[in-house]
Amino acid sequence: GHGSAAAFLNNWQTGDTVQLYLGLNPTLPRLTQLVGGNYKFLENGIYTGSTNTDLHPRTFAGINVDSTKLFLAVVDGRQPGSIGMSYRQLADYMISLGAVHAINLDGGGSSTLVVHNVVENSLYTAERAVANALMVVSNAPEDSLIAIQLQPDNFRQFLGSTQSIEVSGWDQYFNPRSVNMANVSFSVSPDGGVIDNSGNFTAPDYSTSGQIIANYLGLTDTAWFYIKTLQSISFITEHQNTDNLIGLHFPIVCIDEDNLPQPIALTEFTWEILDPAIGYFDSAAVFHGLLEGTTQIVASYLGLTDTASVTVEIGYGSTVINSMEVLANWSVDGVLYDQSATNLSVTDQPATEGVGAFQLDYQFIRSSVGRSWIHLNNDIPIYGLPDTIKLDFMSNSGLYRDHMMVVVIADNDDELFQTSEVTADTNFTTYNFAMDEFGAVAANSILHFPIRIAALQIRMGYYGTTGDTNSGVIYLDNLRIHYPNQLGVSDKAAELPTEFQIFQNFPNPFNGRTSIKYYLPQKAHVKVTIFDLLGRQVVNLLNNVQNPGMQSTIWDGRNATGTIVATGLYIYTIELDQNIKSGKMLFLK
Repeated sequence: GHGSAAAFLNNWQTGDTVQLYLGLNPTLPRLTQLVGGNYKFLENGIYTGSTNTDLHPRTFAGINVDSTKLFLAVVDGRQPGSIGMSYRQLADYMISLGAVHAINLDGGGSSTLVVHNVVENSLYTAERAVANALMVVSNAPEDSLIAIQLQPDNFRQFLGSTQSIEVSGWDQYFNPRSVNMANVSFSVSPDGGVIDNSGNFTAPDYSTSGQIIANYLGLTDTAWFYIKTLQSISFITEHQNTDNLIGLHFPIVCIDEDNLPQPIALTEFTWEILDPAIGYFDSAAVFHGLLEGTTQIVASYLGLTDTASVTVEIGYGSTVINSMEVLANWSVDGVLYDQSATNLSVTDQPATEGVGAFQLDYQFIRSSVGRSWIHLNNDIPIYGLPDTIKLDFMSNSGLYRDHMMVVVIADNDDELFQTSEVTADTNFTTYNFAMDEFGAVAANSILHFPIRIAALQIRMGYYGTTGDTNSGVIYLDNLRIHYPNQLGVSDKAAELPTEFQIFQNFPNPFNGRTSIKYYLPQKAHVKVTIFDLLGRQVVNLLNNVQNPGMQSTIWDGRNATGTIVATGLYIYTIELDQNIKSGKMLFLK
């Protein structure tokens, strides 16, 4: 016992006479054992339970009309795919089994149903010791095998997946009997999949239904199956940015007919790019950007489709994204700081570039509760995929405060990421925050470009003891980003030329597709041709009139007949009104 019952029971002594009172109404005749519970929810086939409709894991027992059958059951809950039952649902289920009386027992989530030394239910945590149990013991003798049973005997399975079919047997007293799988033969409905001699059933790649029949020493049993398909596919994110260096995955959520997710490899989808000049998908379903621009992409699988978009932005060199000479769009807040004595302004000295820099005059009282922080907030969009964010940062000269800077960025679905802290010096120092060092603020966040600068957060250094006032000045200047090198392409390639010019193909070397980029100063007839090193024409890619501006064309490594060419060096020529320019490229087969 426990509580008041424990105090009462602990006073019992050996030899005491105890009268046991059963407060049942009406009294049940020939009662030899009694199990208690909170509701006898089924009596004479009629529901007598609570009006409570909550779904919980349950443990319950029941008997049929002549008491020749005892039903013991556990309903799982509190786990994926298992939500439990209400009392009314318990009653309906017991009636379907043939019970006319049933009682709900204590416990549910902690219950374990063991049949012939095998745990049959899905445990919430793990099998554990309990204070009470119902145990049924059979003293019937073991007899010869009279029946076999397939498990599972009725199941739903996804396309192409594998289900293990187990074969067990029992005698006339339901004692388990062993089955030699070597003597079991299986058969499957026509066009319903395949099953091997070990009972491993592989579903077909289309929706169907049917049955599996097992034969063992003249005994047979049947399992019924339904092969389910997908009901929807959807991109996790509807838009992403990339450049011409970083390959990009487009993860897809696949939901089947039972509203369960199915892990479908991206390589199983058919990928379509509405503007192939922007990029392409390789054999691993990775998108590679070729030219700047935006295009839609379409993923298809089993007749289902979804659409997303991708923008290719190619950055070069280093770019200032905020000169920190104008306060517009900047705001200040923080934690444990003196708001009235903290101010952001622009000063002309000191500064690293331009005519000014930010000056942050701060004040706070050292607290025993935690560290003081000051946040400089903004929402600055960043072009392309930089590899580094740079910032010039210093504390007030001559009074080193050990202030530490954290850069916070937001991605395209507003998830936040931040760098580790860097410590300010007493002189202007450029601090580099590498993109691969940003970590998610919230668990399970995944960084998707484009990104924005959301905040510069400063953890304030301090001196003195708790309660002392700290004040001083911090300077910040020249917030900028740096892009990865474009494999030998000069930063000047990003500047529009004033005359006919061609650029190195990208990628180079290549295996699959490459983009040949060139600039036309005026509308003209353009011819783009690929030659081998012997001067023989391989294929003519373009022979048409084009408008002025930056143009490009794609070569996929195939000749005029559509055959993939051999590995080696090739020459591309671009002819513009008798003006011919050429370049070399390496194709790797």
